[in-house]
Amino acid sequence: MNAFPDWLHFLETFPRRETAPNLQDDPIFANSFEAFTTPDEARGACAKIPMSFSLVPLGKRGDEILVTDLSVAAAEAEILAPLVLRSSGYCTPADSVLGELYRERVSFSEKAKQIEQTRKKGELDKVVSFHAELMRRPIYTAAGTHQLMQVFMEILELQDTRGAETLSHRLAAAGEDGEKWRIIGAERAIAGRIRDAVVALSGAAFLGARTEFLGLPASQCLGNAGWKWASTALKFHKKRWKAS
Repeated sequence: MNAFPDWLHFLETFPRRETAPNLQDDPIFANSFEAFTTPDEARGACAKIPMSFSLVPLGKRGDEILVTDLSVAAAEAEILAPLVLRSSGYCTPADSVLGELYRERVSFSEKAKQIEQTRKKGELDKVVSFHAELMRRPIYTAAGTHQLMQVFMEILELQDTRGAETLSHRLAAAGEDGEKWRIIGAERAIAGRIRDAVVALSGAAFLGARTEFLGLPASQCLGNAGWKWASTALKFHKKRWKAS
């Protein structure tokens, strides 16, 4: 990847749909972008920001930190896109072709907006089904805590009348408690539900779960899945956790 330093070359192993541009070719990197030249520089720039281990810092554009997302949802959509990392830890897709593809196919915020329109139409059975997909998208791409908590509340309210898919209901009930998300992820890992486990563990890291208990189950899940790009990103974050 010519646009980035050698330490980011592991991103080349990320699955990419043939119709999507390469990340390094995104015009957002053409002007005023300064890549993080070493992993330590990247870790230092993000030291005080809550981050999931599915995010990889790329560099700075002015005062903005640009990252890319290696989440389960991004891998399934085969879209590696630039995101803007806010100080809160929430991410916004960059204004680019890849950013728009990501917004449509991976972003939690965008899917939540679509679900809200379906709910207003009274199509509640569809809403329950859509919530199952939504809760497998990266929660750090929600518009913010308010949107996240609103979604959790709606899932729990619909449980009483329409039911809810098990994982989405359990994660919604866990709310913003990162430790509860971590436990759910560990349980899913033991049950062999690798993708669900990674979703929960990744969310747990963002929500502030105890990192000393996150590394092992996450590493085992990613290794079993054969996701080398995600395993490398996890190693990056393990060193960040030790330094914090």
